Amino acid sequence: MHSIILPCFNAALYVEEAIYSVISQIAKDDELIIIDDASTDSSLEVIERSKDSRIRLIKRQKNGGIGVARNDGLKIAQGHYIDFIDADDYWSSHRYEIIQTIIKQHQSPDIISGKVEHFYSPDIDPKSLAHFKLPPVQQAHLPGSVTIRHDLIKKVGYFEPHLKGGEFIDLMAKILREQPLWIKSDAIFLSRRIHLTNYTTLNKDQTREGYLAVIKHHLKRTET
Repeated sequence: MHSIILPCFNAALYVEEAIYSVISQIAKDDELIIIDDASTDSSLEVIERSKDSRIRLIKRQKNGGIGVARNDGLKIAQGHYIDFIDADDYWSSHRYEIIQTIIKQHQSPDIISGKVEHFYSPDIDPKSLAHFKLPPVQQAHLPGSVTIRHDLIKKVGYFEPHLKGGEFIDLMAKILREQPLWIKSDAIFLSRRIHLTNYTTLNKDQTREGYLAVIKHHLKRTET
């Protein structure tokens, strides 16, 4: 069984596509846990239009950030494996099928990951981001491109709520200390949307401060 965790904050334009990309693939006994993190747009209305018995909805009254939202999902997750997706991205077709095959072939590995492709969202003018260059298809350990055993996440602990960026990198750093069995697929697992509110993640200078905080936190943890 898989538990897929989808945090959402003001992503009404995109979240329906994210939901469909998951629901159209997963099995009948899997669950999609959606956390509306106190959205102020119509995200909640869009989410509630998605009628499927596999969807479990958490409504947060106060915005806590993506790490806190994911932790809320993890607390109620029942799956043997945990998958993630952000509300502005979507899973590539056949992602779930490929993962199930890998699980059988490798006798339930700890981590499964695939490649990521980036694309400009149709709702923006590509010329407005002409000074940025989309990365090529690549192995990138983003939330939507990784599947992790639930018991491994419980062992290392959940997301650090105080981190304002790089919280998934921090989680993976904790997991890697356990020397997990990690299977990497050459298939594309995630289509990552680039739009006007997240395009700065393509600029290393813009994200340096957040990642430095992650590095400092990780070094402090390894000293104890």
